[in-house]
Amino acid sequence: MAAGESSTAIQVRLQVMLPDYDKPARETVLSVYHDSLALLTVHDIKHFLEIWTLKEGCWTKQFTVGTSSYGRISPIAHWKNSKFIFECGPCKELTLFDIITQEITYLGYIKDIHSCEGIFVYRGSLVSFKDRNEHWEAEALAQ
Repeated sequence: MAAGESSTAIQVRLQVMLPDYDKPARETVLSVYHDSLALLTVHDIKHFLEIWTLKEGCWTKQFTVGTSSYGRISPIAHWKNSKFIFECGPCKELTLFDIITQEITYLGYIKDIHSCEGIFVYRGSLVSFKDRNEHWEAEALAQ
């Protein structure tokens, strides 16, 4: 901040209750789904995944998907459209899962072998990278 300028930042804090689950969730991941805040919840008792979105202070269940045929899954993030990224099975292999078609695509990355701290999905962002000649470039990426 330059001399003589004042800070006009305003802090807003909202308290939002979690959705009312029928069964307790083993795992809950915060994500974004179609421009809304989303919760991806895995329930072991009945082996299903739920996707909830928050709009105007209310949670709405968007999908419930059975997971028993996929083994143990852990949600990571929403990728695009109806596709989500999950860790699947005892090796924690990264997979792309389409919740509409229930098609699963193995991405060839096993978390137990490699180190992965998180996956972040960007949309319409600028990403800087070095080319082979070590020059900085900027490329607009679109999803």
